[in-house]
Amino acid sequence: MLNDSQMTLPLAWIELDKQALWHNVSFLRSLSAIVTDDSNSSTPLLCAAIKANAYGHGLREITSLLKKQQVEYIAVHSLAEAAEARKAGWTERILCVGYIQRADSEQALGLNVEPTIYNLENLRAWAAAADKQKTTALVHLKIETGANRQGISPDELTAFVQELAGLPQIILRGVSTHFANIEDTTDRGFARLQLKRFRRALAALEQNGLKPELRHCASSAAHLVFPETRFDMIRCGIALYGHWPSKETFLSFQHRYPKLNGAGRLQPVLSLKCRIAQIKTIKKGDAVGYGLTFRAERKLKAAVLPVGYSDGLDRKLSNIGHALIGGQRVRIIGRVTMNNTVVDVTEVRDVHIEQTATLIGVDGDEKIRAEDIASLIGTIQYEVLARLGAHLPRLIV
Repeated sequence: MLNDSQMTLPLAWIELDKQALWHNVSFLRSLSAIVTDDSNSSTPLLCAAIKANAYGHGLREITSLLKKQQVEYIAVHSLAEAAEARKAGWTERILCVGYIQRADSEQALGLNVEPTIYNLENLRAWAAAADKQKTTALVHLKIETGANRQGISPDELTAFVQELAGLPQIILRGVSTHFANIEDTTDRGFARLQLKRFRRALAALEQNGLKPELRHCASSAAHLVFPETRFDMIRCGIALYGHWPSKETFLSFQHRYPKLNGAGRLQPVLSLKCRIAQIKTIKKGDAVGYGLTFRAERKLKAAVLPVGYSDGLDRKLSNIGHALIGGQRVRIIGRVTMNNTVVDVTEVRDVHIEQTATLIGVDGDEKIRAEDIASLIGTIQYEVLARLGAHLPRLIV
């Protein structure tokens, strides 16, 4: 077995630009400090979403980088993600936005996880866990305002508050909601309706003697274009990693902050790269790959890239996607397979085996963004990033 000093560089890997991540953190914080007529005067805390393996970037690696930026919170989806973050050295607060099973409440409390709660059964489980450990549990109540996923309905709020009042083991640290239609539109009508409902729920809590320390509902898109949603904490995911939530968000940002040039404000953190595993000649008339979906109309030079859909390179990129080699854009030919993809490198000068190929990222004057891939295959950049294989090494550069 090879030891660390004997191991070669990987065939396929992900690079994480730490300076880009830190730039994005700084930008998102600086935007919080801009006070408009309809925003809060205080600067909110930053909660960095690292669920889904940090949107494909690598939970451990991103956590290690966020530690150096004094981020107040991270948001995970599961208890397993919370445990992984603690193993990575995260000592600050963890908000779990996903469901934690009642049987796992005690373990989660031991990890100092703050759960998102929206039913009485889980509230009681956390109270029991806190009572057993002779401590108190900090929880966040999620209000249903229109997305109709997680959340307690306003009709159930009174009963919840009454039960909470009888549980001294529970401290209501936060109250949250999530917007259903703020990214893919420039019309914030429904978001305003949700915000109105959220404020109404906050007022109802206050009338019952509850004034949580943290009110939070601003996702990346809401933070960027809807400042009145920031309250006491912002929860940023996709923007943290250098991507605009949508074209509509970018346009709305430009409209709201005309003096802040949006271009370059967010810097992509992730690149997907591999090494050329083979270079071969394809004769005119010969086919490439499964199903013979590509047939050469002239003599070609092709490169085999050891990356495929098992690594997160979508199969729908077959015959339409691209890679970057030697500063040039080259086309994927034939089907993307489980472990290999073939590209046409006929026009690439001095192409050679083990040369670096970029599937997401920048090479010279050329770039391939997650958004470009998403547009080609009919999805969103969130999915393109989140589906990148967890097995791929993440290298911090």
